[in-house]
Amino acid sequence: MNRRIVWSIAGVVLIVAGFWLTTRLRGSPMPGTTPAPSVARDAAAAATSASPTAIPAARPDGERDGPTEVAGARSPSTAASAVLPADPIDIAPGFEGKFPRSETISDTDFRWPLVRQHEKLQAEPRDPAWSERTETALRQGIEHELTAKGFDTQRIQLPVIECRTTGCEIQAIGFQADNSKPDVDLQMILPRVLTGPLSGEFDRDAYSMSLSDTPDGRIAIIGMLPRKKP
Repeated sequence: MNRRIVWSIAGVVLIVAGFWLTTRLRGSPMPGTTPAPSVARDAAAAATSASPTAIPAARPDGERDGPTEVAGARSPSTAASAVLPADPIDIAPGFEGKFPRSETISDTDFRWPLVRQHEKLQAEPRDPAWSERTETALRQGIEHELTAKGFDTQRIQLPVIECRTTGCEIQAIGFQADNSKPDVDLQMILPRVLTGPLSGEFDRDAYSMSLSDTPDGRIAIIGMLPRKKP
């Protein structure tokens, strides 16, 4: 074989070997080859560090499943929840003018104390264990007082009885002819109801009642019953 050809082949071999050795030292795969496991792991780690970290969701047993939440992102459970206003207390027809907003009237207005009590109670949540039971007991107690004396329960209408955390509000309608009659006037009946089964529920020394005329000539009665403190 011609010596020049031999030296040419040897030169090509040296060039290829040098390129292969340089590539191995730099950690890059040769064209057409699969990267070594260590190189693949390094590349995966670099890609992961460049993206948000996934936090596995916890199971009841304390273990964690697959990623469900991105670290640093605000989820509904961690975001600050808006404070929702309490539900308003219903205003019975004919009572609209009894409950103006407190900022629209002077503190010398005769309605001021009643309005402030109404707004304070309205801002409170209901007590699930107490509110509904007490509303029912108040309504049944008033109706029982009427029927026990032979009166129709509609002689005192009770469109609104609302109990929240610290007390109850009653909006009632009576007749002018029944005013001051012990057996049919709510002003007389309610104290008796509060000394019965509900004697342990309300502060009888602090409750208040307000009377005024309705547009149709009847009597609008508003009762504020503070709950007895434990």
